[in-house]
Amino acid sequence: MKLQTLFLLAIPLTTPAAQAELHIIPRIAIEHQSYKTEFAEEKYTAPVFGLNLFHSSGFFFDFEFLEFSKEISVNSTDPDTTELEIGVREELAITGGYRFGSGITVFTGYKDTFTSAETSNLGAIDFKTKGLFVGISDSFKLNNKMQLSLSAAMASMVGQVNSDSWNSSSDFDSSNHDGSALGFSTSAAFNISIYKGLICSMGAKFQSYDYSDEIATEEITSIFAKLAYRF
Repeated sequence: MKLQTLFLLAIPLTTPAAQAELHIIPRIAIEHQSYKTEFAEEKYTAPVFGLNLFHSSGFFFDFEFLEFSKEISVNSTDPDTTELEIGVREELAITGGYRFGSGITVFTGYKDTFTSAETSNLGAIDFKTKGLFVGISDSFKLNNKMQLSLSAAMASMVGQVNSDSWNSSSDFDSSNHDGSALGFSTSAAFNISIYKGLICSMGAKFQSYDYSDEIATEEITSIFAKLAYRF
């Protein structure tokens, strides 16, 4: 079987301001993800926490972390079920880049994810990924308080599936599987200035990776809402 991995793009939610050298921009968000691999498919909503440091020269540094967890339910009517449920999903993205005066931003960064899916009787499959990404985004001013941001990125990722708890009769044998892939991410967001330094962002993104035959593909479609404050 195959899997596929992802990376999350962290987009600055502000524009440079001449009156200050450095902006500190904490943010909170809610993200709804539709997660699909060949061994697990699920939809869930998770909190996201981020911090952006933006210098008026155009350079920025960004940190973002998503975490989802739940208890796996037991299927009492079918104790032999092999359908996997996602119990844990964690994503960490560290991004740095430069924003030009025209609104174009170039960035690069590091992505690390962990996914655990399991059944009540066969145990868990753990999927870990990490890698580097590069990309570009552009912002278009719609009015005095709203911008449209579009972005695209490529990533080089490595992944590992650990299925030691599964027996030989399952879809995975009892071993580890490694793979690497080039993947892509695209996103679009509306950034709205609510009041002074308070900024709201709403948008969607799509992430897709294709690993080797040992792991396979992973696709994640997301919609999100972020609230940030620029100090």
